[in-house]
Amino acid sequence: MAACLEPKFTAADPSFPTFLDSEGHVICLTPDRYDDLSFVLGGAYVEMGADGEPMDDVWKGSASDFVRAEGYVAAKEWSKTEIETNSSRVFYSPAKSRRFAMKVLNPEKLSSSAENLLVLKEGKWARHALCPQADDKTKYNHEEQPEMTPDELSYLTYLNLYIAKENVSEENMAKTIMGKDKGTVCVWNAGSCLVHLLKEGQDIPERTMSALPQRISVAGATFISGLWVPADKREEFFVTISNEPTVAITGATLEKNSIFGSPVATMAAETVGRFLRESALKDHMMCSASMRVYPDSTSFDADLTKPWQEAGGRVAQFTGSNIQMLHGAAWDIEHGTSYIIEEDIGDFSNHTKEAALFAGLKHPTSAFILGNGGPTVNINLTRAMALCPAGHVFSLAGCCSAEGQFRGSSAAIGSIPMKKESQEDALLSLGKFAPHFFTWLPSVEELGKRLAERELTIFGPVKNGAEAGAGVTVWKLEVGKGNPTKITGFDKDTTTEEYEAYAAMVREHVNRVYINTSQVFGKRLDALAGRKNIDGPPGDSPTVLHLLSTWLEKSGGWDCKDVFCTPPAKVTEFPDYIKMKERLDNGDFSEYPVVAGDECAHSVAQLIMDWFAGMPDGLLGSVEQFPSTAASEEAAFGQLNELEEPLSNIVLWLADTLNHVVEGKADANADALAGLFGPMLAPTWADAAAAHRFFWHILVS
Repeated sequence: MAACLEPKFTAADPSFPTFLDSEGHVICLTPDRYDDLSFVLGGAYVEMGADGEPMDDVWKGSASDFVRAEGYVAAKEWSKTEIETNSSRVFYSPAKSRRFAMKVLNPEKLSSSAENLLVLKEGKWARHALCPQADDKTKYNHEEQPEMTPDELSYLTYLNLYIAKENVSEENMAKTIMGKDKGTVCVWNAGSCLVHLLKEGQDIPERTMSALPQRISVAGATFISGLWVPADKREEFFVTISNEPTVAITGATLEKNSIFGSPVATMAAETVGRFLRESALKDHMMCSASMRVYPDSTSFDADLTKPWQEAGGRVAQFTGSNIQMLHGAAWDIEHGTSYIIEEDIGDFSNHTKEAALFAGLKHPTSAFILGNGGPTVNINLTRAMALCPAGHVFSLAGCCSAEGQFRGSSAAIGSIPMKKESQEDALLSLGKFAPHFFTWLPSVEELGKRLAERELTIFGPVKNGAEAGAGVTVWKLEVGKGNPTKITGFDKDTTTEEYEAYAAMVREHVNRVYINTSQVFGKRLDALAGRKNIDGPPGDSPTVLHLLSTWLEKSGGWDCKDVFCTPPAKVTEFPDYIKMKERLDNGDFSEYPVVAGDECAHSVAQLIMDWFAGMPDGLLGSVEQFPSTAASEEAAFGQLNELEEPLSNIVLWLADTLNHVVEGKADANADALAGLFGPMLAPTWADAAAAHRFFWHILVS
């Protein structure tokens, strides 16, 4: 193995490390990411002071969030003694077992519960470990490793390096896989070390390289190209995600043959991932916020997304910058596009990446898939049931434990009970990571209602010869109560035919949920019947809009308080809504016995919103560069007049309909309605604020 990081940026340089004023006293060890050694020893190392405390203020103030208390105390005491006795420089990296409960052993038999230290004494580097005693985990034994070799020293570097764009070829630069993503910047990482792309006109930092580093090994280059999401672009990035139909993934990462999961969970997940590429979800983007930890693990996220990517699907992997810095290669998944989201200084909660995962659930066709897991998966299950469209949350119980005390139990199937306060915190805590974006989170009252009504679809293993769908069950989350049903995962004797039968069952159920049989909603414009709308703007408009405008007027919708502003979850339960939608879905455009009243008016208003919100890619999705900034009424109408028929007429129909509501007794707010419908009209990749301004000018003219 050979490394070609420039020696001046590594411990191969005798003056290393020399910290700049803008840097903390932190370095990182970046061994090859395909080696178990990288999990146990790789990551960030903070320099310890003569008092035994970290010399970096962020680490010193936040250590309790990511260290094991007893191990941290032992590391500080040992560091203080070493510095006093030998005038050494000591660098400390906390045990991985605080974040990862896996009892992984690397080839040198170092446990993930070991506190790792690097000591620089008289120009020589050595590795040390403090390992908890077998009979008393609060006491630690000191183990000194051999002096670090020149090859190992080449893996010891600074956290942040830089490179100019002209020194990188296009093929080595990651490209976004999301619509009109404007806020991300190319970045490369090898574990904790990040190589940032210099901005145009930016001063050349001292840590700037002349060429992109490469490491040659049997696994290929170690530096991975990904995308950096700056903190000031996080809200914008979440909007970008929400405009994409996504399949969000959450599941366990375990040792092979762990009692917490099926011994063949990898095969089960990979088979389902392959079959789902042939389902109604095939154009969705799979999103993960989990970790692989090391190559020989069982990682539900990695196992499900791998065949999806191999078959041409998009895969996005979200990681938080602070956790990436802390644990390095543990967060790398070797396929998909990596998005490293800059976290707030001192935030080691590891939740920013989860917030990105749930941003995608705002899209009306997104789905959520769970596959085994513990507390984190339990939290994500609550979030998914509250935020994902009803009926779109699925659990692959085939990956659950097949034997031992945890047989048939998993957070992924609702086995772990949650208190009401915990459910509320799980949801509302997302808001702090992007407060302007997450304004659509339901209230506490609405959360309780959604959890009580919505069903988690669970796919249990079935043996050959079972009827189709025999393994499908449902569960509604209940406060303080876990799912009592034991659903045993696949055992080691499962056959290929049984994996494929299971995956086919999942695919067929998903297709039944997603394939749209409606003749009205979720259809492209050219698939709809049209008629001359004599009473409104000239031109053709879909029959359903003419019908709905008539129903809205007859129901008294122009004067109905909160029309278009009532929560959909409430309206979609009204008998009028259900009956009207069933008629329209079946292509029945005959008169409906409309009765003036709030429930009927809200039902019609919701159907109008459903029609626009369900339009694939937005009503104006085929229009390039839409909307423009639309800074004036003249600019908005100028763009409107450039639209082909019947697009402009439909926009005018909507404006005319909403104007009746604004001018009626409903006391509706034109700006609020423009903010609601503007983004519905625009393409999914468009700027929501610009779409809002465009439609506001049309509406108030």
